[in-house]
Amino acid sequence: RLLFQMLSALTVSSRVDYTFVRRLYSDDVAKHYTPEEKRAVLAEYLTIFKDRALPQAELVLGLKHIVLPVVESVTAEGLEVAEKVVDEEIINGIVSTLLDPPEEISARYGESLRVELLQLATVLIREMPKALTAHRKELIKWGWNHLKRDDCSSKQWAFVNVCHFLEVYQAPEKIILQVFVALLRACQPEGRALVRKALDVLAPALPKRLSSGDHRFPIWIRYTKKILVEEGHSMPHLIHIWQLVVRHPDLFYSSRAQFVPQIINSLSRLGLPTNAPPENRRLALDLVALVVDWEIKRSKQHAEAAESGAKRERDGKGEEEGSPAAKKSKEEGGQAAAVKTEGAAPMDMDTDKAKAEEAAAAAKQQQQRRRSGDWFLNSAMEEMVVSFLTRMMFAAAEAKGKDREVTALYPHALAMFERVIKMWPTTQIRLNYLDKHFAHANVSSSVLLATLHVYGVALEVQGASFLVANNVQQIGNVLQRCFQLCDLQLHAPLAKVVAAVICAEPQPQQGLDTLQQKLEELTVLQLASGAEASQRQVQAQQQQLQLPPPPNEHCAGTPHAVCASQVLTVLMKEVHKRGLLPEIDPAAGAPPQPAPIVQRIGRLMASVLKLLHRYGKERLWRIKYNHEVASQQLGAPPSIAALDNVRKMLLLLCEQMPRLTQIIPQLKKGFLQALVLLIQTGEADPNALMAVLAVLREWLRIAPVGTQGALQTNEVVLFLQRLASIDRAD
Repeated sequence: RLLFQMLSALTVSSRVDYTFVRRLYSDDVAKHYTPEEKRAVLAEYLTIFKDRALPQAELVLGLKHIVLPVVESVTAEGLEVAEKVVDEEIINGIVSTLLDPPEEISARYGESLRVELLQLATVLIREMPKALTAHRKELIKWGWNHLKRDDCSSKQWAFVNVCHFLEVYQAPEKIILQVFVALLRACQPEGRALVRKALDVLAPALPKRLSSGDHRFPIWIRYTKKILVEEGHSMPHLIHIWQLVVRHPDLFYSSRAQFVPQIINSLSRLGLPTNAPPENRRLALDLVALVVDWEIKRSKQHAEAAESGAKRERDGKGEEEGSPAAKKSKEEGGQAAAVKTEGAAPMDMDTDKAKAEEAAAAAKQQQQRRRSGDWFLNSAMEEMVVSFLTRMMFAAAEAKGKDREVTALYPHALAMFERVIKMWPTTQIRLNYLDKHFAHANVSSSVLLATLHVYGVALEVQGASFLVANNVQQIGNVLQRCFQLCDLQLHAPLAKVVAAVICAEPQPQQGLDTLQQKLEELTVLQLASGAEASQRQVQAQQQQLQLPPPPNEHCAGTPHAVCASQVLTVLMKEVHKRGLLPEIDPAAGAPPQPAPIVQRIGRLMASVLKLLHRYGKERLWRIKYNHEVASQQLGAPPSIAALDNVRKMLLLLCEQMPRLTQIIPQLKKGFLQALVLLIQTGEADPNALMAVLAVLREWLRIAPVGTQGALQTNEVVLFLQRLASIDRAD
């Protein structure tokens, strides 16, 4: 009894820390006492409760810190240990003394005491249902009486208690349905977690507790749909029901035809309003994932059913062919064919009638699929899902820097968009609403990034079919904005989109050739960035004036040049992936007229060579510049970005040069001149010299001397002479 007498220390406020008392109850008593000692503790509490030896506040603390931990501990150790501690005598005492006392005693129970007793009854029902079978009447009476109370906390715990009872014990269907409907309507913020817990307990038990009867859908599905229709205008009710569906997808799968249209229609209400909380937006994305998972499951089941049906048909056909009757029919058919005269012809079938019969059979099969529960989304629903995901992506992109929780949803929305487009590749992607985003002069980089991600996924899955007439102009304007902004995070998705558009095959009345020409011009402009400084240098040399100061950043290291080189790298990978560069046979004579895509690549490579020429001349310019006037930065080596970009462009040209020189021979001369110019700057720029050596080694590896498009012997000797003239650096 000393354990319970120490509870008074927890009922008063004091500067003394009594954490050791709580630890004594939770650790020593609940975990380290023997089963006999634990049973003695429970028996002592029942005696104290019956005699009212302690105030009600201490009785509540005894339930919370001693009785409940002991019961949960012994039930976790197994049924055998639980039955030793919570035996029939203890159970009878709990039911008669705590849960079903005379009415005048239970009327004096406080709210906190009722809550603790409801938790105790719930644990016993969940863990020891067989031991409580004889007390089912008292248990349901205890829980049902609290469902009628107005006190919120005890009522919500009563829902949990009753749901556990209905899960393990059979009850009238009317009571089960009444509890389920009450939980569906209980969407108040108070006690939301307990209502959700009660629903998660009761919902999986509904199929085995409630019969569907002759109706196609079970009665609990019909009531869920009814409440959804009646209370759908209320956002809390809508969220409450959809959360239940998301948590139990398999439970509602067979009846998804009743809910998927409602889900799709409610996506915009949940996720797109500007003042929508992040929880609602997250729920909307979870609903999309639910619909997609249901569609994948339906497709797998349909494929498995078709495969098993075909297998049964093959097995049945083999058995029929092996039967004696089939052999006899086959022999008679062969004899009849032999008796036919030479001029006789078999009767022709009525093809129109056969086609009509096939169409009718297909329509009948589709109706049977829908009646059998093989329900699927139509094209309008698919477009609504895709439209919602794109709008959700842009809403999350616009919230960058304003709402961190909404911005965190962007990767989830993008992943769902990719998943949906790959599952429904023919769905039309409508992006007309993007015009309002780009009507302003200043567009954030996050919005541009979201647009590029949408374009990239659409082009990867749908290809040229995405580039319809109403999208071409919009794509051109967006890509032009991206080139102008030239943000580092836009480089990779921009390169992917530009490569896909340039490699797409133009269609009549599509305007794609104009867009491809525009993208080529924009890429050339990026490569020409910094040309003004080079022109000033040339003018000063022609007029024999003092050289102007070089720019702070090398022409090959500007963001525009780095962006253009990444675009070209991805473009050439896409070209090789699609096999757009033709193989040239040297024995066939002069190569044919290059295709438009090859001519475009040749012009882009020529722009890269111009950039390399400017880079080499700029390095010489910096060497000749008056060191007394120049700052330390101007005489310093190029930046890491410039060197890395030059190395990438050189290797890119090296990979393509053996084949491109066969198609466009004039590229080789410009490339060799650029290499020679870079070698001249080797003393001041050893890193550029190492890049040239890597290019020459790679070129000789790809195309040995003497092969088509390779370096000639005299060219190799020229490079060796140039390299030998450079002094060894430190």
